[in-house]
Amino acid sequence: MSKDSGSSRDDSDREMSIAAETVGEMDIDWLQMSSRDLRTFCVQLSGKCCLAFEIGWVSSVEICFYYGKMMIGETTIKDIPIIPDYDNCVTIEWDDLHENLVEIQNMVGFRSFFDDLMPKKGADLGLDDKKTITAALSVTPTGHQLTMSIDLANVSKIKCSLKGLNISGNEIAIILQLTNTSPFQLSFGRTCDFVLRKDQETVGNLSGDFQIDSGEYICTLNGTIENGVSGMVTLRGSKFNDYDDSWQQYVIRLFETEINVDRKTTERTAKRRKLATHSSD
Repeated sequence: MSKDSGSSRDDSDREMSIAAETVGEMDIDWLQMSSRDLRTFCVQLSGKCCLAFEIGWVSSVEICFYYGKMMIGETTIKDIPIIPDYDNCVTIEWDDLHENLVEIQNMVGFRSFFDDLMPKKGADLGLDDKKTITAALSVTPTGHQLTMSIDLANVSKIKCSLKGLNISGNEIAIILQLTNTSPFQLSFGRTCDFVLRKDQETVGNLSGDFQIDSGEYICTLNGTIENGVSGMVTLRGSKFNDYDDSWQQYVIRLFETEINVDRKTTERTAKRRKLATHSSD
């Protein structure tokens, strides 16, 4: 074998090695959206790249959002260095120069993502804790642009549990704990309205601050309930009180969970029985 042939093979192997290193994956640990209007949102995120992947000296990043095979939207952020830290973690934030604005191209896929995420009564949450959001990474052959392809179809549903209930006359206060094992965050920043539904009728109205946060979030709602309401009722999102129209007005209406409004009565009965037992002793 000639020296030129060996050199040519080495060059080919080197090119194949470089090409292999320009494709990888990132585990996303923070993904935040903020609506701008009915058809756009801004995004910021962070995550850890797989060890074999090197971003290189890119000067722009393209972020693409999918729901399965449906393209939700994309944005290209120009003139931005993407420099991982020493743990190979990358953070992309919005600022005065980079708004990171995404135009929603497919609202069906976007809604499906929130359908999967928001609490639903009777939902099976058995396998949700094992779901993760990842981004497929690739760098163009010229080394100028990084592309992140994020599939939002693999998101965990938020779990909702009742932590407190107080009914006094027609006034009602509900304390909920929302547990979100996904890295997704969405701040509403204004109060949201909720309704209590039973037998296809509205039997109560409440409002309070609401947001989607990773980890655990305590949501307190206050309002009124009709006389004589008992048993299980459905708490549903009704309205997002924003000054401007945005797709978050649709998102809040996907919220749904069941609450037993007899819990207050049950606690009272238990306390009375305990007091009666101590008195008899």
